[in-house]
Amino acid sequence: MDWINYAERRPDQESFYEWRMPSVALPSEIVRVKAMNRQRGAGFERVLSPQFDYWDGYRVHVPAGLQWRELSEPVPARIRTCDQYDYEVEGIALCACPFCKRVPSLEFGLQYLGGGESWVTNPHTANRFRLECCGWIRSARYNTPQELAAFWNSRLSPEPRP
Repeated sequence: MDWINYAERRPDQESFYEWRMPSVALPSEIVRVKAMNRQRGAGFERVLSPQFDYWDGYRVHVPAGLQWRELSEPVPARIRTCDQYDYEVEGIALCACPFCKRVPSLEFGLQYLGGGESWVTNPHTANRFRLECCGWIRSARYNTPQELAAFWNSRLSPEPRP
């Protein structure tokens, strides 16, 4: 299924869609999420927009370069609520967890300039990453998903480590 530019045509239903957008925090990276397109209040009107939009008090904003398409598979159970995402960075593949045998999900957050961090943020602004599957690996945080995937995959490869 082809990607549709949000600026040219918007989804017309409240539903989960797959969204694709450039990352603000990681130049040249493309972020993909499965997320809800929902009705939201915007001043004196209701607007249909993605859950990662931004309301500035005057209008609703979405990330520049946003694209969307309908889902080709059912919505994963872990993102059935409006505040959760199924997050991917194009070109990154992860090995399955040796404990639960599932491919871990990539979680994202935002590290602030002052040093604090939040794991509730918009997907295109993320600059901190961790993996989640069965609880064994959640604490490790990385600045790029490439560093995280390289570390994770190197620990699970069949080659002996020095």
